[in-house]
Amino acid sequence: MLHSNLKFVLGSQSPRRQELLKHIVNDFRTYVLDVDESFPVDMPVSQVAEYLANKKSTAIWNHLDEEVILLTADSIVVCGDTILNKPEDELHATKMLEMISGRRHEVHTAFCLKTKDKTYSERVIAEVEFGPLSSESISHYIRTFRPYDKAGAYGIQEWIGFIGVKEIKGSFANIMGLPVYNIYNALMAEFGFLEHKI
Repeated sequence: MLHSNLKFVLGSQSPRRQELLKHIVNDFRTYVLDVDESFPVDMPVSQVAEYLANKKSTAIWNHLDEEVILLTADSIVVCGDTILNKPEDELHATKMLEMISGRRHEVHTAFCLKTKDKTYSERVIAEVEFGPLSSESISHYIRTFRPYDKAGAYGIQEWIGFIGVKEIKGSFANIMGLPVYNIYNALMAEFGFLEHKI
């Protein structure tokens, strides 16, 4: 666990991000704000996740008035040249899962750490390869797990991840939505957080 004199704020309502953050920071609160997640249409795919993480950070920071460190994050799924965001409905989710079936895609998760004196952001990439997914499996997953809050229409920690994912390269936590290893090291190297002595 890490500790600091700064109060820690997670700018996300995602239960997955909260669960992951608890592994490195044992005392934090959440602050949720509805932030427009649009980005310039001509922006390179490689910049989108970090742009959105910083956009969330700037929006939330204006509502905080304490000595805090704010963490925001954003994940996108990239299949070929296509960004797969959160699906709008069952049909949209089905098309996304059909697209990644039997193929390799990338998960880009970016995070932004911000204090009154410093902002640090970083993008982390993991590769995921799905085996072929049957239409029955896709339908069952969507109707049972309703992955409408997940980029790419799937959660790797859910049923479809166990029966469908053939191989991953990179951090499992990053695919879930928070690159814990990178955040842990950034908190120490960039913001002076200290490790608890055992």
